[in-house]
Amino acid sequence: MKPFLTDKHIPMLLKTHAVRNLIMSKMLYGAEWIGYLTTNAKPMERVLKKAVYWMIGGKERDIDGIDVFTLCWELGIPTIEEEIHIRRTHLVAKLQRPDGGIKTWLAALWQEPYGGVAGKKTWVTGSTSWLSMTLKWLPKYSKAYIPRYIEFCEEK
Repeated sequence: MKPFLTDKHIPMLLKTHAVRNLIMSKMLYGAEWIGYLTTNAKPMERVLKKAVYWMIGGKERDIDGIDVFTLCWELGIPTIEEEIHIRRTHLVAKLQRPDGGIKTWLAALWQEPYGGVAGKKTWVTGSTSWLSMTLKWLPKYSKAYIPRYIEFCEEK
């Protein structure tokens, strides 16, 4: 992808879509099963950092001096960690639907999780604790952001 991302004649929007659809989609396959740890996202963040750096035309020797989060925000590319959180939250939402959600072995694992070793978190306990911690802020922000998001979706 380097020749494509470093070409100055290709529009930035097209490069951004290529990074999201060709690079990130392959790295994030099955990401909803990874734990909510920054260390799990580090190798993928390095790849994203290099791709974004090529997009802006930076020199190889300066790659450690850039802030990927800010560049990704400016380009409209979610960071790897954000994408992992989004995908995992989406899977948990599917598993918790009142109609039973997913009709596979994932639902059985969710309903009756493995007890594991005493004191260790499992995927289910980690997901539920992270989600409850995240959702406690929902009432504060829902009045400001969720109605605008719903309006935006209805316009599309």
